[in-house]
Amino acid sequence: MGTGSKPGVEPHKSLGPDTAQVGYKYEEAVVSYQPVRNASWDGMKLKLENVQIPQRSSVFFFLSRVPAVIRSIEGRDVMWPVSSQPHLRIEWNTDGTLLIRNDYHEAVLSVSPDWLSSDFEAQRTDEKTGWPSFTVNHGTWRLTRQGQILYDSRKLPWPAHIQKSLVAAIQPITTGKRVPDSAALGADHRLVLQNGLDGYQGQSNEQMTTGQWGGEVGADSHGPDGLFLFSSEEHDRYAVDLIRFELAGKLSKEATVTRAVLLLHAEKEGSGNHASAYKVLQPWVDGKTWWNNWGHGGSDAGYVETKPAFTARLIPQGDTFFVVDPTLIQQWADDPSSNHGVLLKAHDGGANFHWWADGDKGDHPPQLIIEYNVQ
Repeated sequence: MGTGSKPGVEPHKSLGPDTAQVGYKYEEAVVSYQPVRNASWDGMKLKLENVQIPQRSSVFFFLSRVPAVIRSIEGRDVMWPVSSQPHLRIEWNTDGTLLIRNDYHEAVLSVSPDWLSSDFEAQRTDEKTGWPSFTVNHGTWRLTRQGQILYDSRKLPWPAHIQKSLVAAIQPITTGKRVPDSAALGADHRLVLQNGLDGYQGQSNEQMTTGQWGGEVGADSHGPDGLFLFSSEEHDRYAVDLIRFELAGKLSKEATVTRAVLLLHAEKEGSGNHASAYKVLQPWVDGKTWWNNWGHGGSDAGYVETKPAFTARLIPQGDTFFVVDPTLIQQWADDPSSNHGVLLKAHDGGANFHWWADGDKGDHPPQLIIEYNVQ
């Protein structure tokens, strides 16, 4: 962002669509945005490759922890690419969405297309950033990678230790008018399943491979306990994972599942790619299932459904969130005998693609988040 250099002007006063009075020492500034994606830290220094600062101008750098910036508030442009201010906050939610708390009547956000899913089609694009833009009204919202604005109409998922300390009469969070075509998210209950959490030990997984890692481990014998994905159609080599959560007794018969999210944590840095999960049709036993005794890793007919149940972009290191079709969780809750879990398989990534994540015995086991109402 460039600025002129005359003193005596109050900051942040808009003069037009692309011009503003900026700072106490400057008169006018032609403001432009340039996202920088290849920034890295060198000790205490921030390194920006291929970034040039023109002479006789000033450049300001804004670091954001979320892939979104505020573009306007109640019809007024926001000159700086910030993601939060006192009355509007954007932050990560535990289910992989962006949690937006907006005290204004209306705000417009721009969201990085790198974060949004590959099949998302933008209806509006911000002129400054070139990013898809979204309008949110007053209240608490969640934005998904698929571009859905979810209306968080009841209460936030408070941790258990905070719930116990809350006053019983505390009122739920209320929101303003819903944005047209936005999905309703409000749910009275939230269930989190993860090995080691509140005594739960019902999650299991099995790694199956075509046998090129460590002899025949995962092909003719039990594979490692962690999750591993590999997919090279050219070399006909694969690594897939079976994942299952025991749901029996966890949801009442009156429960209606409204939303579900699967969280997988990659401690070791791998490669980026997409992966899909397929509903499993055949039973399997942890520790006794491998590629060659379970339908060639589930590729034989009748082992898994042919259509994926859900898909997400794999994060090379850190948390990957899969938004699960709630009807799948509802089926398993209504008929626990049909719950054989899912088969996770990466899209073709070539010989250089590898992705690891913690399994049922890792420090960060898979986590299933279920939101539901009780009739």
